[in-house]
Amino acid sequence: MQTEQTTLNGAPSLLIHCDMREGLDGDAQTEPVESIIRVDDSLRGREYLETVIHEALHVQLPHASEEFVARSAEELSQIIFSSTVRRRSGL
Repeated sequence: MQTEQTTLNGAPSLLIHCDMREGLDGDAQTEPVESIIRVDDSLRGREYLETVIHEALHVQLPHASEEFVARSAEELSQIIFSSTVRRRSGL
């Protein structure tokens, strides 16, 4: 398990890479004190990126619908994962 600290909505947050139960790529928690995002440690590439974005959106927009979060995460990961963006950003 790997853990790193980050900031979301101006508050301390944790990003945890760990084994998730079957059928779940990640989840997000915003209570009780700080947000915690867990992402399946086996994910790689665009699937990993999309899951991190998806869970971060849940933290940043807690009242957004699952449909909005899923669509936004897919679109953002597609843009970020494009060869042009990765090349120009040095990724």
